[in-house]
Amino acid sequence: MRKIKTKKTKKLKTKKLNHYRLSSKIVSTTIFMAAIFLAILIAIISFLLLNEWNFGIELTYAGAVFVLILFLIIMGIILSRRIRLTLSPIDDILKAIDEIKQGKFDVHVNVLDKNELKDVANAINTMSKDIGEQVNLVYRNFLYDAVSGLKNRRACHSEIEGMLSSYNDKTAFCLIDIINMKSINMLRGQAVGDELLMAFGNRLSAATGDKEKVYANGGSEFLFILPKIINLESVDKIIKQVIEKFRVPLTIHEVQIDIQINLGIAIFPFDGKKIDELIKKCDTALFKAKQAGAQKYVFYNDQITKEVKYTSQIREQMPDAIGRGQMYLNFQPLIDIKNEVYGFEALVRWKSPTLGEINPQIFVNLAEESHLIIPIGAWVLEQACRAQVQMAKIFERQFVMSINVSPVQLLQKDFIEVLKKIIDDTGMDPHYLVLEITESVLIDSTFALEETINYIHGIKARIALDDFGTGNASLAYLRKLPFDTLKIDKSFIDGILEQRKDYSIVGSVIDLVHNLNMKVVAEGVESRKQYEFLKQISCDIYQGFLFSKPIDFEETIEYVDQFYKVAKARRIDVFAKDFEE
Repeated sequence: MRKIKTKKTKKLKTKKLNHYRLSSKIVSTTIFMAAIFLAILIAIISFLLLNEWNFGIELTYAGAVFVLILFLIIMGIILSRRIRLTLSPIDDILKAIDEIKQGKFDVHVNVLDKNELKDVANAINTMSKDIGEQVNLVYRNFLYDAVSGLKNRRACHSEIEGMLSSYNDKTAFCLIDIINMKSINMLRGQAVGDELLMAFGNRLSAATGDKEKVYANGGSEFLFILPKIINLESVDKIIKQVIEKFRVPLTIHEVQIDIQINLGIAIFPFDGKKIDELIKKCDTALFKAKQAGAQKYVFYNDQITKEVKYTSQIREQMPDAIGRGQMYLNFQPLIDIKNEVYGFEALVRWKSPTLGEINPQIFVNLAEESHLIIPIGAWVLEQACRAQVQMAKIFERQFVMSINVSPVQLLQKDFIEVLKKIIDDTGMDPHYLVLEITESVLIDSTFALEETINYIHGIKARIALDDFGTGNASLAYLRKLPFDTLKIDKSFIDGILEQRKDYSIVGSVIDLVHNLNMKVVAEGVESRKQYEFLKQISCDIYQGFLFSKPIDFEETIEYVDQFYKVAKARRIDVFAKDFEE
């Protein structure tokens, strides 16, 4: 213990002594010079006395004073020079402190002598370096997006405002969004999503050719600037090149991920002269592009603003639409190849007291974006099941009830519980329930849907693949997933009489589906000729305006009642009427 205390005491003493190196050096130098002077003076007087040189007291005294003054002058000069050299770093230290106060953190003070000033200089150098690093880190966090590594919205505003104020050349502002980012995060995980954003930013920078003009706009949005454009055609060309670049999947952790994008474009100075105004109009155009589908882009115009305002009103009113009784169901008949009513497809409709009848495609898409489709979808499912039970009681026969289910609904953890409760509450026989899902939900969600699909088949309900032919890899999914019904999209039915390619595709698909023990529904049948052709190639079920438009519940009851009053052989002649727009 004593040894430890002794060592600590020595260290403390050494540390204290080190703090006084400068002052001790100045004092010791002064004492040393004074001692030398006194020694020389005593030596001179002693020499004079020993040699009995008699200059007289006055002269001897005067000589001694002269030598003393001369020596003090010399010593003062030497000491002042030495002290000046020793203390000269103080000016550099004070200057460095002033620069640090002004925000300059790249200062460096150099002191050669090992004294307190060197310690102060080293401390300032270290502090300057540490503060500089911290400031650079804060600056980077303030002006750079942490995920993508690109400049963020703040940098965008400060840089572009300065750029716009310096010249009036036409500039294109392009806002790009990864529209399937939510599903990627949900299915692949947030870590993969973050790496995807970084890879996306790098590819976008390469596609535009100027990383300094590409900015992260928050979330899955990026903004890039095309300065000094000649005309809209040149912008159009670059945008198409960007879209083509992203048709190739991004590879994250050796997994290829398909990217779906949309772009909205605004032009300076025609669409605005302030950055906020231009980005807002880009966002408006982007919204319109999303309505058109993936990989689409739209240039801003005033008409879009009116449409977006209309859409905003729909968004505002939608949460209360069910509670206020504004939503209702229509039913479109499904007629089978034996001229029987196979069932109905339940279709949700919305009539707003201020906006009137709202296009279902518009409000359903908005509901999916906001996840309001979850309560709306549950309501549709329950009402459609109740309607099926009522029809069965009225006509004493069972009809299939086909109901569209949103991908957002299917991917909810409690979807199975919701479905089970609705079936129990309504008393519907699940043998006659068909849930329609689109190809889009299958592209990234096959594994996530496995439990749900197993449950649906476990209760003897059926699954239909809707809008076949409008998505990707449809035939592959037919092989992987146990569908019961396939619905051929209207776009194919429209061309079966005019385009030989559609004629061949529909015929081949029906043969393939029958070999897989599935039924085929033809959507959008509008003419007798289409019906006759589809019947020849053994299509099972027909849906379209040829037989009936979507009708409400009372009209549906009347339709079925009248349908079965006509002899089976004549039903098509009576009820099938060519649709004319």
